Amino acid sequence: MQVEAKNHPQAWALGAEGASSATGYLRSRYDFGGRFCALWECAEHDDEETASEVLPSMSGRWNQLSPFTKFLAFAVVAILAFAMAVGIGAVAALVVSGNLSAPSGERAGSEEPKPAGERGKSPQRQQADADRPQQENSGATREQAASPDKQTIYVHEVGEIQANAVEAFLDSHEKLLRYDTLTSGDIEEMQANQAALQGFVDQASDLRAPKQYRNQKDAFVSAIDELHQAAQLAYALAVDPISATHDDFEDYDRIVDQAAAGLRQSNEILGKDYKTIEGVQEVSTS
Repeated sequence: MQVEAKNHPQAWALGAEGASSATGYLRSRYDFGGRFCALWECAEHDDEETASEVLPSMSGRWNQLSPFTKFLAFAVVAILAFAMAVGIGAVAALVVSGNLSAPSGERAGSEEPKPAGERGKSPQRQQADADRPQQENSGATREQAASPDKQTIYVHEVGEIQANAVEAFLDSHEKLLRYDTLTSGDIEEMQANQAALQGFVDQASDLRAPKQYRNQKDAFVSAIDELHQAAQLAYALAVDPISATHDDFEDYDRIVDQAAAGLRQSNEILGKDYKTIEGVQEVSTS
């Protein structure tokens, strides 16, 4: 019994020391966690203080803005909201109409391919290109309507020039056939004839031939010019008959034949029987 009574204080003292040792062990073990908790509490405390400082600052700045500035801000927000609403409405309309539901390949296939020349052109340019053939056709119609009058006038002018040129040439040609008996008056008339033929060449060149008569005009102008060359040579031979040679007279006849062929071709194209120099006597054989 005494032994038990003596051992109780010692047991309690050991218990107290054990308890103290255990408490220190637990305290040292959980010291890092306590510090972490303390830091977390400090961070939360700082965030609360920052938020409490920022919100009054923002509200204070808003209150400091002028009414006009506030109105502009509200207007911008309203416009953005309206634009978003319109965009959403447009997309919804396309979906309802079915344009967005069709695959892109089907839409591309439904459209007719445009020629390479039409790509990149504006609608106005494409419309102008489409109207151009109609304008050209209308212009061609007007030209065809007016062409009979132009053709009639042209053919009549050709006939007058050809008749005057042939008459002037034949007058000089008949005089050249008797070149050894020519008078001074005859030589003056031959000089006047070759000058008149130069004027007829200019008139023929100035004619505005229709498209279907361009080949005829070339032949006609060439023939009138050859008549002028022949009349010039006839005048030169008449002025100095002593120096004239047989080759000169052959050259004259060759030029006359070429002029006759040109006038004949012109008449055939025009379908006319204007006066020519067919069948005139050659000078070299006279």
